[in-house]
Amino acid sequence: MSECYRIFINEFTSQLQIGIHDFEKKQKQPYKVSISMEVGFPTSWEDDIACYFDYDAIYEGLKLLFLDTYLTQEFFAKRVADLCLLSEKVQSVDVRVEKSSVYQECTGVGVSLSLRRPNN
Repeated sequence: MSECYRIFINEFTSQLQIGIHDFEKKQKQPYKVSISMEVGFPTSWEDDIACYFDYDAIYEGLKLLFLDTYLTQEFFAKRVADLCLLSEKVQSVDVRVEKSSVYQECTGVGVSLSLRRPNN
């Protein structure tokens, strides 16, 4: 097993148009995304961002994903995971997505998924 460390983006929250119900298709709703990425150790441990994974690209990519419209949380979660795996430095990713305004009786409903780069 290779050595790694984890980078996370916790509860990125914005408005997203997602859902299969008529009331969900009419307007955006509050939506949360949390990501944990397993990243390989750098070849050099220096205080220089060039040595490490820069999560700004994920942050900016998330903002772009929120501009689209989706039917299912599963599809959206996979899009987030694919965004993370665009970087060769990311070995695996765990994604959790959550709607917070669907049911009054709970704080949220969502999906979590894990993807690992082949051969890792």
